[in-house]
Amino acid sequence: MRERLIALRTRREQLIARAAAERGELAAAIARTDRVSEWLGSGTAALAALGRHPLWLAAAAGVLVALRPKRVFKWLASAWSLWQIYRQASESWRRLSTPLAAVPERRSQR
Repeated sequence: MRERLIALRTRREQLIARAAAERGELAAAIARTDRVSEWLGSGTAALAALGRHPLWLAAAAGVLVALRPKRVFKWLASAWSLWQIYRQASESWRRLSTPLAAVPERRSQR
């Protein structure tokens, strides 16, 4: 009887640990879908704003024609590169700042 209770307790602990791991995976998946839905909401709002102001679309098309498409593509490539550098730097900063926040401050020794 005692061995059976020990086996049940062990199995219960394993199931609790498995459930906790699955809850963590589910939370991560939900966080990713929340970010995607935020982007979609922002994009939908931007498209709706452009639909309410078609003059902006005409002005943007005029700027593209005036600047020549080749130059615009160079600017877009530069902007994309800068965006990628910004994202990598902010991710690195976030990873570095989290452990540093946990380190207690050293008081000057007198």
